[in-house]
Amino acid sequence: MPGFQPPPTVVDRQPDRSPSPGEPGPEKQYDRKVETRAARIAVIGVGYVGLPLALAYANQGFTVTGLDVDESKAAMLNAGQSYLDDVPSGALAEEVRSSRLTATGDVGVLQSADVIFVCVPTPCTKNKEPDTSQIRSAAESIARHLRKGTLVILRSTSYPGTTEELVRPILETSGRKVGTDVFLAFAPERVDPGRQDYTIRNTPVLVGGCDQESTRRARLVLSQVAEQVVTMSSPAAAEMAKLLENVFRNVNIALVNQLAMLCDRMGLDIWEITSAAATKPYGFLPFHPGPGVGGHCIPVDPYSPGRRGNTTSTWISSNLQLASMMTCHTSWPQRSCSRLMGIMRHLLHAFCSWELLSSGTSQTIVTPPHSGSWRFFEGGGRRFDTTIRTYRNFPSGVTSSGANP
Repeated sequence: MPGFQPPPTVVDRQPDRSPSPGEPGPEKQYDRKVETRAARIAVIGVGYVGLPLALAYANQGFTVTGLDVDESKAAMLNAGQSYLDDVPSGALAEEVRSSRLTATGDVGVLQSADVIFVCVPTPCTKNKEPDTSQIRSAAESIARHLRKGTLVILRSTSYPGTTEELVRPILETSGRKVGTDVFLAFAPERVDPGRQDYTIRNTPVLVGGCDQESTRRARLVLSQVAEQVVTMSSPAAAEMAKLLENVFRNVNIALVNQLAMLCDRMGLDIWEITSAAATKPYGFLPFHPGPGVGGHCIPVDPYSPGRRGNTTSTWISSNLQLASMMTCHTSWPQRSCSRLMGIMRHLLHAFCSWELLSSGTSQTIVTPPHSGSWRFFEGGGRRFDTTIRTYRNFPSGVTSSGANP
């Protein structure tokens, strides 16, 4: 997504209105608006994090506005068309028709929002430093249109301290004080694109506010779309917890890919080894070899944990070296692709032989292009073996020559 750049215009705020005698206080008013679905939600950045979040709130009956600088995205959303595989167009169109979900590029909509989610990308610079320019730009847009009582929740992954040291000072340039006039929290996204078993609804959400009231308000609104909300002591604690999750995956993917190359040189089956290790009921979590780190955050986030001002810790430097080493080893992905092509060739030969058997041939000998040979007899099945995995399906009369048993 391109960087979020607010237009130069500034919208004048309406004067704040104090509660009338006997009218509920601000806390009660906020709670009532959330619980009755009267609270208006704004989501800055409707990409792989923001769009599912916006749809989840619309599904719960909230009026949601997605804000994005990409005009084509806004046009597609307003037409009920999805550009993400995780978001079906049918579900999106239903919320658009009901007017619960709209999209725009006009930052003026922030003035009427009760809750604002910031879901913008946080890539790395060419010097491997976290690029928070889009968070800064979004915060500046919010500050220009911030009204009393608004809750801002940052969901973009970034280094510990981003919420308190970057976003908070920008919001307070509006003359509003965080914790008294407006509220601020961090709730890291936990989106795994393509997964259907874990969604916003059943994936626990972490949240840490700049003060108790910010945490309470954030917890309440997040609990409307998530079954479990875990509160933390501060935004920095939640920011570090998110980075721990990603660094954990990063390092373990590196480890298993290194081990896979070692096993290959030793003639061992890495899949057998990881499956065996996974039988331990405690203290072990299986990772499997593959093409390495990928996606939107795992290759980026290890550069963030030690970033405070202009300092990077020695621990982080070591972690970066490991992450770089992991991404530089290309032999395992190349070899995996080669093995996959070999398996496909085996299947093709087996299929051709099966066709000959079906036509009445009494015996057909198939020699795969690599190691091993498979013999198919009339009425038999098929079998092929590889050093990565072994697949067998031979209901009758099948023998193997030159392959691992």
